[in-house]
Amino acid sequence: MCHRVTPVAHMLVKRKKANFISRCEQFIADIISRHQRCHFKLRSNISLKKEQTMTDNILIDLSMDFAISIVNMCESIKGKSALTNQILRSGTSIGANIHEANYAQSKADFINKMQIALKECHETEYWLKLFSQTAIIDEEIYKNLSGKSGKIRRVLIASLNTAKGN
Repeated sequence: MCHRVTPVAHMLVKRKKANFISRCEQFIADIISRHQRCHFKLRSNISLKKEQTMTDNILIDLSMDFAISIVNMCESIKGKSALTNQILRSGTSIGANIHEANYAQSKADFINKMQIALKECHETEYWLKLFSQTAIIDEEIYKNLSGKSGKIRRVLIASLNTAKGN
């Protein structure tokens, strides 16, 4: 017996295939769209967390910027290696102690590290004043770095007061 497909049956089969393919394409498009939305939400959360981290750690950012400025200043000074070594050590130690304080094991450890950072900040301000008064650095560099260290010092003092009060 020979089965012949009538033109109407053939057209129905083609429509079902086309409909099936269309539904598959739509399904795939929906999956891709959901993935992209999910990926976008994930990216948005990552950037939000990054922004929150940056505002929470303003002291780390300030101290890193200050340390970079100190390193650049010391590299530009020739022939005063003993003095530049002192300011380089104290100026970069501020950020290192602040960073370490963020990973303190206890509240007392946190306060101790922040107090060390504050002492290093005061020492760095001493060296900056000495460098300015002996004309090792010019007044503009002194004002810039002194302003940065003063801002760090004020934030450190506020952080310590908050930590001690809580």
